[in-house]
Amino acid sequence: MIEIEDQKPTPSSSHLRQKPPKTGYRVSGVPKRYQDQVQLSAVLRPYYGKLRNDADIANTTGWVLHYWRRRAEQLAVAGCKPFFGEGEEARLPNALGCRVSFVLTYGGKKSTPCGMPTVCPFCWAREVRQYWMRIDKAFFPPAPGAGKRRVRMVDIGHEQKKSSSFTHSVKDGEPVAKSQFNLIQRIYTFQLPAIHRVPGPLGPTGHSDVTMHGLTAWLKSRTRGWPYPQLHRLPECRNILKAAGPGSGLLEAIHFRRIAADDHGQRETTPVWEVQIRQVILSNPGTMPPTPQFHSMVKPSYSFTIENPKRKRVVSAVARALHYPNDIIDLRVPVDRIVEYLNLRREFRLIATYGRFRSSKI
Repeated sequence: MIEIEDQKPTPSSSHLRQKPPKTGYRVSGVPKRYQDQVQLSAVLRPYYGKLRNDADIANTTGWVLHYWRRRAEQLAVAGCKPFFGEGEEARLPNALGCRVSFVLTYGGKKSTPCGMPTVCPFCWAREVRQYWMRIDKAFFPPAPGAGKRRVRMVDIGHEQKKSSSFTHSVKDGEPVAKSQFNLIQRIYTFQLPAIHRVPGPLGPTGHSDVTMHGLTAWLKSRTRGWPYPQLHRLPECRNILKAAGPGSGLLEAIHFRRIAADDHGQRETTPVWEVQIRQVILSNPGTMPPTPQFHSMVKPSYSFTIENPKRKRVVSAVARALHYPNDIIDLRVPVDRIVEYLNLRREFRLIATYGRFRSSKI
């Protein structure tokens, strides 16, 4: 069993080596194969930085569980669905009892995933792993006749077998060969006003403008092609796949957060939303997919190509694209901001895969 240092939390510390509040389980090991590394890199490491050893991972998992439970209770009190409701519709108990990712546990009451990957950090990590497993197989297709790789899941059963002691490298006999494809990472950043006017239906006197939330208008345009077809991702992604060659793939994730407008150094109260498109592309050698030109970007697009990447680079790319929105469990962020965030994203598909990444055969 991993020994966790018992230290009292201090306001200036990062909780890395502090014992979390009571979790209801004991840690038997910390698996760190590639499918486990992608979960750590998407959720724990961005929030806590460098994790030096198994105790750091065990402690931070306990703290994330503590923060998640407190936030879930706040969301229920605020009347946010699905945490608040009647009978089977109230999913607060599921959230409070969600099985943790990142560590192997034993003891305590056996629990199951709550099944809310858009908000729960543990279910988010499990979904990231599922995306990565498809993407990894596309970059590193198994040799003809090769058997199925052994998959060790963090959240299946209560195991007592310990894992190896490394944190930033993957040993345990996993292959380290380079991919025959190229990896392209892209990021596009936008800023949007809270209130936006878009052209409405054509009437007797012409088009009548409709007031719409700026973020909603942008998300509708990106995912459905209205009211601004030039933002629609479907034709853009088709062109990227066509240029990337046979067997190419694309993952796109949309992230957004609420910020305050800044006018000549004076902080205003008018809310502004920052949105990022993050893409991971598998392309054939010698190809260069087109880079879309978005006139409303506030930063130059970030594009980086890695030729014949190793699996560790693919892990990093997927984790960066599918970064967990840490504001959800940051208790310094008011709960009404989180309710607003969840309501805005509720009707939109923010993560999409195309081409070879859509294969469900693992």
